[in-house]
Amino acid sequence: MARGRMLNTSISASKKMDELASDTARLLATWTIAHLDLNGVFYADPAMVRSMVFPRRADSLEAIEGYLQDMARVGLIVLFESGGEMWQYWPGFEH
Repeated sequence: MARGRMLNTSISASKKMDELASDTARLLATWTIAHLDLNGVFYADPAMVRSMVFPRRADSLEAIEGYLQDMARVGLIVLFESGGEMWQYWPGFEH
């Protein structure tokens, strides 16, 4: 995993970010970017996401699942299962 990343200013004008249902979903999306691997992949298990991306927040696992589903709904991520784990892939991240 990356130690950190810089956000491109284009994220502010992103239609997909704007289409997310809540600011918390936007926060999760932007904070997840720092955790993506070189291929734009990160855990999608709500417990892993909460413990690694939102360690100090008290959001329920159901809420985290909802944010991830919302991110998938607008096309920010693609959810998939591999090796018994749930993952999220960020299309276009390599660019």
